[in-house]
Amino acid sequence: MLSLQTLAFVLVLLLSTYLTVLCSTPPNPTPARVWKKDALGYYASSSAANIRRILITGFTIFHVALILALPGAEAICPHLANLNALLFKWSTYTLTCFLLIICIGAPLRFMSFQRLGKNFTFNLAQPDRLTTTGIYRYVQHPSYTGQVVVLGTNSVLFLRWDGVLACWIPETVSATLNGWGYMAFSLAFLLMAWKLAQRVKDEETILRETFGHEWEKWHHSAKRFIPGVF
Repeated sequence: MLSLQTLAFVLVLLLSTYLTVLCSTPPNPTPARVWKKDALGYYASSSAANIRRILITGFTIFHVALILALPGAEAICPHLANLNALLFKWSTYTLTCFLLIICIGAPLRFMSFQRLGKNFTFNLAQPDRLTTTGIYRYVQHPSYTGQVVVLGTNSVLFLRWDGVLACWIPETVSATLNGWGYMAFSLAFLLMAWKLAQRVKDEETILRETFGHEWEKWHHSAKRFIPGVF
């Protein structure tokens, strides 16, 4: 029988995943006329968003299955010894991950959806108005900040050598990979930051060409990603 502590952990994990899926669900259809340049390319498409939702849902289902089966989960996890038990129960690490997604990343993303309304599309398109109120009064690209927090946190929760992936990694390979996780995550983060910087440049080009001085004034009064900081 599940303890209340374990049940609470599973429910919060499911909530975190539900919010993550919503963050990768386009709030509006793909516009009929997309902008001529988009650095994210296929990654910004509905197909890519579908893949992200399927992956995070799959990882979560297996994560929950392991929680319910532990400590005797050999039937579904051939290399059980590789697992880090702290990822499958309440710990400072998992609590921090949940708080980042539920209290910071997802709310930023949803506030952006709500404030931009029909102008929020995953593919770049020319908006019919410049939004400078609400969260946009303080930061120019809150949706990117939110999505980086959500996807980055899910990555460090699920895409670890000692997480759900460990079930299919032989012990000898796991020993070789040990210590390289930070390097792999850092490289992935740098790649994401580079592509995001290009996407922001493309988006700001649209806004500059569409709204001119109005955008320039707002651009110099609000930070890009973190209010008052960056």
